[in-house]
Amino acid sequence: MRIDLSRLISVPAVVDLSFIDDLVSNLKGITCPIPPTPPTPPTPPASGIGEELLEFLGSRVIISTPAGPVIGILSVVNTDYAVVTSETSIFLVPFNNMLGLSSQD
Repeated sequence: MRIDLSRLISVPAVVDLSFIDDLVSNLKGITCPIPPTPPTPPTPPASGIGEELLEFLGSRVIISTPAGPVIGILSVVNTDYAVVTSETSIFLVPFNNMLGLSSQD
């Protein structure tokens, strides 16, 4: 069977969708405020090595690890790891992998 669509003027609606216009009109102006997300407080460093590392926060350091030295700026001291950033990398160094620390400043 072949249908000639060139002579088709309109397609009768099977479902009345006029309720959508009414729905949209009723929803205009309704706002739903989203409460701001509270800031996450920083995790305090663990006692011991974490407290000692805080003295070097923002300083250029060399941290000795079993995998080799990590060199860069000590940017974060967390409960069980430190973050060292270099010009091209970010290193997360767990405290239990630290063999030694020296400052380059």
